[in-house]
Amino acid sequence: MLVVPAGTAVALRNEDSDCGCFHVRARRNPGFNGKLAKGEERELVLEHEDTISVVNDILPWMRAVIAVVDTPLFALTGADGAFRFDGVAPGRYRLEVWHEDGRPIRHGVEVEKGEQTKLRLALAPRDSSRLDRDG
Repeated sequence: MLVVPAGTAVALRNEDSDCGCFHVRARRNPGFNGKLAKGEERELVLEHEDTISVVNDILPWMRAVIAVVDTPLFALTGADGAFRFDGVAPGRYRLEVWHEDGRPIRHGVEVEKGEQTKLRLALAPRDSSRLDRDG
């Protein structure tokens, strides 16, 4: 998972020992479908807010998601699911929490001057049949 602000150039690079066939599926940004030899690189400029899927068509376990956002306030969670924003100006915000296998949550947040705002949110799976039988 990679989160970048709109306007970012992202390099798609093959660091594997073999040639890779990569498929970049984007709705609002340029896509790519082709081979990259070992060490070869393809740059994509991501101008628009989007959720982009990147897969290796030969090795399907090699995949990634790129979230292109139109805000300077974004974060990835840690292993424990926690995240933090520092230096947020007081005011009302809309927080969106997303996971590739879950339904997004949109939640209004009020940030008060000099106060710490804490939230506890949980994502519901899109399709419970995709979950492991053990958990």
